[in-house]
Amino acid sequence: MNGNPPVQLLSRMTRAQLGDFELWSLNQVANLRKEIRVAATEILEALWNTPIAQECIERKAEALLARWLLDNREELELAIRVPPDEFVDLEGSAVVDRGTVCNAVESEDRNLEIKPAS
Repeated sequence: MNGNPPVQLLSRMTRAQLGDFELWSLNQVANLRKEIRVAATEILEALWNTPIAQECIERKAEALLARWLLDNREELELAIRVPPDEFVDLEGSAVVDRGTVCNAVESEDRNLEIKPAS
C-alpha cells in the first residue's frame, strides 16, 4: 500500500468483496503484530543480559532495600535492642521467653500465659 490506500480498487468492490478485504486486512494486521511481538521479545531478551541492564536491576534492588530500611527503621532498632533469648510483641509490648515459646510449640501446649513487659 505504501501509505496510499487503494481507494479506486475499493470503490469498485461489492459489499461482499469489501467485507472480505476488511477481514483479509485485519488478518494481515494480526500477523504483523505477532511478528512485532517476536522481534520485541528477542530484543528485550538480548538487552536483559547486558551489563547495563544487570546494573540497573542491582541499583533498583538497592533502592528498594533502602526504602524498606527507611520504612522499618524503628522496628529494626527495637528488635536489635531485645536480648536474643526473648521475643517481643511490638503491638502488645509483651516480652516472651524464647524457651517457653519453643517448648510450647514442641509440646503443642496451647495454654501459654503472656505477661506484659515491665
